[in-house]
Formats: sequence, C-alpha cells, structure tokens
Amino acid sequence: MAAPDDLAVDQALGDMWDEVLHQHTVSEIAGPTLRFMIALVAGMAQEDVPEALLEFILRVATRDGSLGATKQLRHLYETVPADQEKPTEHFLKHGVEGAYHEIYTHLAAAVPTWAKLAAGGSGGSRKTRQCGIHLLAAAPGESAGTALRACLTAEMRRDGEPDRRVLADLLRPPSDRKETLSVS
Repeated sequence: MAAPDDLAVDQALGDMWDEVLHQHTVSEIAGPTLRFMIALVAGMAQEDVPEALLEFILRVATRDGSLGATKQLRHLYETVPADQEKPTEHFLKHGVEGAYHEIYTHLAAAVPTWAKLAAGGSGGSRKTRQCGIHLLAAAPGESAGTALRACLTAEMRRDGEPDRRVLADLLRPPSDRKETLSVS
C-alpha cells in the first residue's frame, strides 16, 4: 500500500474491502487493519499518501459515509466508562461492533496527521485535504474539534477574505457523495 503505484494500491485495498467492511458492518480484522493503515499514513510524506488509502480509512471510520453512524460511533467512544475493563463491551452493549473501539482509538491518536493533511501545503491534493478534514470531523476528542475549527477558520480567511465556495468544496465528501460530515 505504500507503493508509489496507484493501481497496486487500488488492487490491495479492493482485495481487503469485503474483509474489513461489508454492508456497513466491520469485521474483527478492521481494528488491526486500520491501525496499520493509519500508522502507514502517519509515516508518509504528504505528497506520497495515496488518496485511495485515505478514502478507505475514511469510509471504514464513517461506516461508508453514514453521518448518523459516525456521530454514534464518536459518541460511544467518548462515553466509554472509565472503569470499563473491556471498552469493546461498551460498543457491543449498544449494538455496535467492538472493533470500532480500536478504530476510533487510532483515529483519535492520528489527529496531528489528519490536521496536517487538512491544512494542505506542499504536495497535498485537494482530495487529500478533503479526506483530512473529514477524518478530523470523524475523530473523537477535543483536539480533533480544535484542529478542525482551526483548519476551517484558516480556510475561510485565506487571501484575506472568507471564501465560502472553497470551504464548501473542501467539505464535500471526497468520493462525490452528496453528504457532508458534521463539524460539531
């Protein structure tokens, strides 16, 4: 997946898709798989991050783009009782796959990576920025919210005046879905 060959990356991700997320349900392998993918992205230079890899992470983290599911997953992660021995049981108790606890743990830990991608800079594509913004919106924790607000505020003030069309374009899902992830 770190190969500089888009065809190889697409083939690898396609082979994993049904094993990780099938009909909006993640398998037990999803947690370790996303842990690996997120670590891979964090170790790459921005211009080398395959867009398809970011979109794969985003689609799994948001249950294939479901805003309601993303909100529920983030809420469950943020409300795991401190004395819970097995946090996955909190998810299972609410009818959600336990693997999402690991996914959201690593999504939250990668907030600096998502913020860097969302901010753009040298070598980052528009789609890379969009995925970074959406991953910040999905990530649990105040640091993700703070980074997202800073990124969106900076974008609105680029070139000295707010440009809401650019901001709306960045908030449009990278795969051209009609939904937009919640900022709150």
